[in-house]
Amino acid sequence: MRPIPAEEFSTLVGRIYDCALDPGLWPAVLSALCETMRFRTSTLALQEMPGGRVLLSVNHGITEDDLARMLAMADAVAESWGGLATLLSLPLDEPMIQSRVYPQMPDSRFAREWGRPLGMIDVLAIGFTRDSQSISSLGFGRHRDEGPIGDDTVETARLFVPHLKRSLAISRLLEARAVERDSFAAVLDGLAVAVLLVGPDLRLLHANRAGEAMLRTDDPLGLRHGRITAPTGLAAALQAALAAPRDGIGRRGLGVPARRADGEELVLHLLPLGEASPLASAAAAIFVAPAVVPPPAPLAAVAGLFDLTGAEARVLELVGAGRTNAEIATALGIAVSTVRTHLLHLFEKTGTHRQTDLAALLASFTLPLV
Repeated sequence: MRPIPAEEFSTLVGRIYDCALDPGLWPAVLSALCETMRFRTSTLALQEMPGGRVLLSVNHGITEDDLARMLAMADAVAESWGGLATLLSLPLDEPMIQSRVYPQMPDSRFAREWGRPLGMIDVLAIGFTRDSQSISSLGFGRHRDEGPIGDDTVETARLFVPHLKRSLAISRLLEARAVERDSFAAVLDGLAVAVLLVGPDLRLLHANRAGEAMLRTDDPLGLRHGRITAPTGLAAALQAALAAPRDGIGRRGLGVPARRADGEELVLHLLPLGEASPLASAAAAIFVAPAVVPPPAPLAAVAGLFDLTGAEARVLELVGAGRTNAEIATALGIAVSTVRTHLLHLFEKTGTHRQTDLAALLASFTLPLV
């Protein structure tokens, strides 16, 4: 399968986080994941434990009748993986190919009676949680027209695993829009990546264990007088993101690039919380994660954050390069008056007033040098 461009990956990751706040978006996201990884069907489930209450059950590409038949064959489904004991022993957060786990899968009852008539030849499944608090998993079905599931597909699926897991964790926390603080903290502490809950002024409201460890090292984010601190460019990017319309951050999948002192590249994913937050004053959650693909270019980050059109982004790029209005008009083949119109839109969207301010804004999104 084709490599995923960084901008496409970033956008899809943003849509995954959007689902934490609006579970109704999951069907479209599952469809996009299927298209990206060449799958025909997908099934996402999140079940609260120990009571077994179903918090999330989303399916893509499966009719209601076929889904009912699959649910009625629970024992056969387990047998097609080599039995319930095998299923429960599979590692979490790792994409598993059914035919590799249980080579006899093609001859199983489930494959014969359910999969084969629908043209399905294999499954890639990911278990996210399996503990006293929840059980969650995501499965993808491969149709014979797409051929066998290869290692390249597994590698692509791995890129999405941490983001899917975090989104499901937040979704469970916000499902009732009112959870106990202790439960909220326990789930965040279970995440390996740093998570910070901040107010609109970057005041720290809560940090999970990984977040506290990061803040102690002051790398790449620190804490001064109760507020998150960062290198100049990174701080400007965070402030701009929090000042943006709340419904725009997640919708555009904002990922702010950062870098540790040792050179490791990171991406700071911002998830708006607002009224859904268990902490009423929390404006956003910041996830600090390794950059599994090249971080978005500064221009792409600014364009996504401020909802710039393609023409506006091109003008901004040339402003950042120090071009005059006349030079921009010549380079883009448009009138100088049109350049001025684009600049007015850029000023309005970014809250700036001069072209030098626009250039400084674009420069602030560049990865800080160490």
